[in-house]
Amino acid sequence: MPQVNEPLIVDVEASGFVGDSYPIEIGLALEGGSKFCTLITPAPDWTH
Repeated sequence: MPQVNEPLIVDVEASGFVGDSYPIEIGLALEGGSKFCTLITPAPDWTH
């Protein structure tokens, strides 16, 4: 398995600011300029 450096920045975007919101995107910025971003497919019961 390749070694992964600890991220310098972790960004989690949410569907809103209320209690029933859920994560919709996660992004990482790694040392050396590498970046990763992915969208999260909402579960069927996530309705916010």
